Amino acid sequence: MDDVNATPAAKGKRARAVGAITPDLGSWLSSYNQALESWTQSGNGLVQKAAELSQEIMDFSQSRLRADLDAWEAITACRNPADFFECQRQFAQKATRDYFDEASKLVSRSLALMSEAAQPLHEERAAKA
Repeated sequence: MDDVNATPAAKGKRARAVGAITPDLGSWLSSYNQALESWTQSGNGLVQKAAELSQEIMDFSQSRLRADLDAWEAITACRNPADFFECQRQFAQKATRDYFDEASKLVSRSLALMSEAAQPLHEERAAKA
């Protein structure tokens, strides 16, 4: 197909046919920018929430270390086997309760973290639909 000898009408028809096949560059760039913005928002939210989750884990570890030290202090103050076993029982009971509570809290926060991080992506997908 030689465009040099084509009439202006033929050139226009060919340009429209090519335009129908190829996507509009502006539209493509706009979609790309929206997707990039959604990923950026998602990533920023994920990093912030992950930092909060890490802080929660560090706070719990610190409180459990204090509780362990307090338990050892209580154990060293025991005067007989009955006191010793009671201290051990109380320590184990409290530690188990604390760890289960913390695990529940971490699972909830992790689910919330993932849900919040994915929100910009869901919104971007919904906007396209």
